Amino acid sequence: MTERTQKGRLKSRGIREVYLDAIRTRWQRWLNRRIPPATSISLSHRSIFILPSKAGGIFLLLLIVMLITAINYQNNLIYALVFWLFSMSMGSTLLAFKNIAGLTLSALPVNAGFVGDELQLTLRVDNAKSNWSAGLQLYYPGNEARTVSLSPGQSQVIQLPYLAQTRGVFPNQRLRIESRFPFGLFTVWSWVALEYSIIVYPKVIESPLILSHKSDDDTSENDNSFAHTTVVDDEFFGFRNYRPGDSLKRIAWKPSARTDRLQVQEEEPMQPITCWLRWESLAGIDKEQRLSQLTAWVLILNQRGWRFGLSLPNSRVEIGDGDEHRRRCLEALALCP
Repeated sequence: MTERTQKGRLKSRGIREVYLDAIRTRWQRWLNRRIPPATSISLSHRSIFILPSKAGGIFLLLLIVMLITAINYQNNLIYALVFWLFSMSMGSTLLAFKNIAGLTLSALPVNAGFVGDELQLTLRVDNAKSNWSAGLQLYYPGNEARTVSLSPGQSQVIQLPYLAQTRGVFPNQRLRIESRFPFGLFTVWSWVALEYSIIVYPKVIESPLILSHKSDDDTSENDNSFAHTTVVDDEFFGFRNYRPGDSLKRIAWKPSARTDRLQVQEEEPMQPITCWLRWESLAGIDKEQRLSQLTAWVLILNQRGWRFGLSLPNSRVEIGDGDEHRRRCLEALALCP
């Protein structure tokens, strides 16, 4: 293969990709106008599509062959069979449409996750109709499908797996609900974009937490350490009466002799360890890798119960602790531009 031929193929492939992207963009715009994203969507004729399935295509091709045979041989019995089968297939389109028409899909609260996690997107399907909805398949493209059947007036809560691939606000991906009821000749489906209020946190990269001590009077923002900590050691606080279970090493014998009671040295409670996680301390590595390492360290420090703050280029979370502080730090990392 010559170099000119290779360049020609690459150029044609690039043009084809441009056209395909343009078609996908126009298709998404049309869908957004016809079936706009919402937290709750009811399926109707505006949001339902129907086409012959693979089996239905073969069935229609068979009917055409039978019709040609009937015309060629002028066989009334074959005519009757062809028209009966055709009328049955047309009736199945109405049954297929009624199988999903009138269903209501509603998004339910979902816990946040990390990039690479399989999120469980929870939704409720309500069947307010007077007929069954059988053999429904719900899935996000590229993820596992769930099959449900609903009796008249039934509601069902289901969880759909979705592999989180990008951090930030969860995109309004379109959920596909489809059915081949009753004979499998036609596929009826809809593309539904349910709005979930989810933040996807950066991927966690397991790495050791490297700390360097920093005194209280050191206010430098440009330290090259990975994180800054301030540690206050236990200091002598006073005496108290001995309690069962106290270590014998902490008994103060001289004060005990003066009071005729065992006295124990009491230390001032240790102040919580304080540290800062700074964006600048991870210079020289990829942006997403920085976010991933900071995410892992936020989880480690929260698990240890330390007080810490987070400094990013466009945001700052002051020193704090607890699960709410952990959530604020992870959201700041997820939404970092």
